[in-house]
Amino acid sequence: MLKVYTSKWRHKWGLDNVRTADDALLVVKLMIFFELTDIERMLNETHDPIADFINAVSADVINMASQLTFDEFKEQTKRLSDLTTYTQLTQRAERIGYGINKVVYRGYHASSKLQAMHDNAIETRTRLHLETETEEQVQALADLKLTREQDRSRQRREMEQTEAEHQLLLKKTAHAEQLRQVHADRELELSSRRSTNDEAIRQMRAKAEAKLAARKAANELAIQRELEHNRDQAEFFRSLGGLQVDLTRYLVAKYQNPDRLIRIEGTRDSRLHIHEQQ
Repeated sequence: MLKVYTSKWRHKWGLDNVRTADDALLVVKLMIFFELTDIERMLNETHDPIADFINAVSADVINMASQLTFDEFKEQTKRLSDLTTYTQLTQRAERIGYGINKVVYRGYHASSKLQAMHDNAIETRTRLHLETETEEQVQALADLKLTREQDRSRQRREMEQTEAEHQLLLKKTAHAEQLRQVHADRELELSSRRSTNDEAIRQMRAKAEAKLAARKAANELAIQRELEHNRDQAEFFRSLGGLQVDLTRYLVAKYQNPDRLIRIEGTRDSRLHIHEQQ
């Protein structure tokens, strides 16, 4: 009867001479957690499982690093804690009766020269970053000053425009008041002239009516006198008729020089002739 025992271990490794795509040599530190799952397979397949782990994990790390530059490697170190990166390690462990629980990335270090270059690069990047932040702050401050100055300039223009509009409104109001006053003065003058003309017309009309009334009174008086004269004359003629006086002869005798003399001559059988003397 075969008894199967399982045991769990962990082992730390430092993988030397890991070369990146830009020929940077690194030492990568890893911690591997594994357990024995099949003793018979382990006895039949390997004599040194630790050496198998080292070779497989070295191949996986070297394969990953060879595809990356040093900067890319630094950015993707989290992949070294992911079991999907260690395909050869997991396959080899399964083949020899082991199981890989996890791999922990514990960091890396490079040669003193590369580390110095790396430190200088970090210092340069840090300095450039700080200079960039400083310049951005300077530019932001300059932009803020420019924005504030533009805001003040805009407010100043708005105030000047408001003042100009106010002055224009005052001028328009003063001009309108001046026009109103001139119009009122003209209306007053026209009203005064109209009143004067009306008074003159009224006086002329009164004079004309007075003259007309005087003429009418004079005419009525003349007519009255003429009527009275005619009545007196008619009364005189009636009195003469009562005295059997021939009025025709009387009038002919009284008016020897008439204004117009019309004489009709002719016989019974001849034509009539009319003679007019002035």
